[in-house]
Amino acid sequence: MKRILLVLGILVLSFPCAVYACNTTRTENPLFTIANLGSFKSNANNQILTPSVTPNRYGTIINNCTNSGSNIFRILGGTSIATISTTDVISLNGRTYFRISNSATPTSANPAQVYIAFSVKDNQDIAQLYPVNNGNQINMYTGSSDTRGMRLEDVSVLIRGTNLTPGTYSISNIILGTYTATGGSRSASKPITIPSLTYTITSSTCTLNSPAVNLPSMRISDFPSIGSLGGATGLTITAICNDDAANTRYSATITDNYTSASNQNGILLNGIDSTSGGSNIKIKLTDTSNVPIPIGPLNLNNKFAFGTLSSSKSVSKSFNASYYADVIPVTPGIVKSVSVINLIYD
Repeated sequence: MKRILLVLGILVLSFPCAVYACNTTRTENPLFTIANLGSFKSNANNQILTPSVTPNRYGTIINNCTNSGSNIFRILGGTSIATISTTDVISLNGRTYFRISNSATPTSANPAQVYIAFSVKDNQDIAQLYPVNNGNQINMYTGSSDTRGMRLEDVSVLIRGTNLTPGTYSISNIILGTYTATGGSRSASKPITIPSLTYTITSSTCTLNSPAVNLPSMRISDFPSIGSLGGATGLTITAICNDDAANTRYSATITDNYTSASNQNGILLNGIDSTSGGSNIKIKLTDTSNVPIPIGPLNLNNKFAFGTLSSSKSVSKSFNASYYADVIPVTPGIVKSVSVINLIYD
C-alpha cells in the first residue's frame, strides 16, 4: 500500500496596523520667550509694560490628529498646573492680569508683585483672538487638521509695590496653562510655558520742589468748636520727570514726619509740643476741592491721584493747608508740620 503523506501548511500573515490619534510624536514644545520688557519704577501702582513675544506661533504642538476635534486652552483643569493665580487678579483697561506665583531671583527685601495678561489664538492666520480673562476653557478651533498649534499674543506685564529694591530680576518656568488637542475620542496635551521673564526695577529720577508754607496768625476765638478750620493757604507741588514719557500718570503718598500712623482725614501733627511752646492745634491738608488728602506711610493703601506728565516733562498738584482744631479750647503757641511726598507710577 502506498501511503501519501499530506502536509498542511498554515501561513500566518501579519500586517502592521498604525492607529493615528492626537499625540506628541515629532512635535514642538511651546516655550514662548518674553523680551524687551524694559524697566519699572521702585514705586509702582499697576505700571504696565508690553514686551515682544517670540516665536509668534508654534504650528505643531500636537500631531497626528486625523479625526475632527478641538484645540483648547485653559488655565485651570488641564494636565499642567498653572503658576498664575486666577483669584489674585487685577482688572484694568478691559483686561485681566493674573498674579505670577513663582518667586523672582535674586530675592529682595521688597519684591514686586508681578502680573501678566495675555491672549491666545489658534495657529491659523484667520483664527479668532481670545483674551484670557478667567480660568475657564477656551475653544480656539473646531475641525479637522493633522497638526495642531497656537499663538500667544497681546502679552502685558504689570508690576505693583512700593519701596521696591532696585535691580534686575528673573522669574523662571511660568506655566500659563494647558494646550489640548482632541481628535475623535483621543486627546493630547502640553503646557504653555514662558521659560523666563526678566525685568528691572529702577529708582525714580523725578525731582520735586519743597514749598515752605506760612499760615497766617489767628486768634483762639477763631476756633469755637472741634473741627473748626482757619487760615487756609494754598500750595503747589511740582515734579520734573525728564526721563519719563509724556502722559505718564502718577499717584502719590504724603507721610507725616512726626508719626507713622495713617489717617484718611488729611491731618498732620504739630511737631512742637507744649513744653517747647507748641499749640495743640493741627494742620489739615486737602485738595483744591476740599477733599482730605490721605496721610500715612508709603504704600498703595495711602495713595491719591497726583497728575499726568505734560510734554514739558512736568506735573503739578495744588493743595490747601489749614489749621484744624481737634480739641478745644485751642491753646496759643507755635505750629510746625513737616511731611514727605512720594510719587508712584500708575
